[in-house]
Amino acid sequence: FFFQAEDGIRDFCLSRGLGDVYKRQTWGGDEEAFQQIRPILQAYSIEQILFGGPGSGQSTKATMQILLASSLYGTCEGLIYAGRAGLNQQKVVEIIKDGAAKCYALSFYGLSLIHI
Repeated sequence: FFFQAEDGIRDFCLSRGLGDVYKRQTWGGDEEAFQQIRPILQAYSIEQILFGGPGSGQSTKATMQILLASSLYGTCEGLIYAGRAGLNQQKVVEIIKDGAAKCYALSFYGLSLIHI
């Protein structure tokens, strides 16, 4: 979005989706201008993070999407293997989701993926 600063117009890019919706937001833009509008941002999100210049917030979001996609792919492959090995997939999810192989994809999507 754009806003009028004393010395000109500033623009910021917002990336939603890091954490729960509207709780954590990443931004790209000018540091000084970011501090000026931060009180406004705090009205609708718990945490605001400035990653750098314009585009940095979107690049952070893209990084998260790449990591989530690879994690979700591995979760699907693991559950397919468990099913083909004759294991109870629901028990596998319940046991593994809090162990060393835990990840968001398994904890959040694991049980839903079994029924696809």
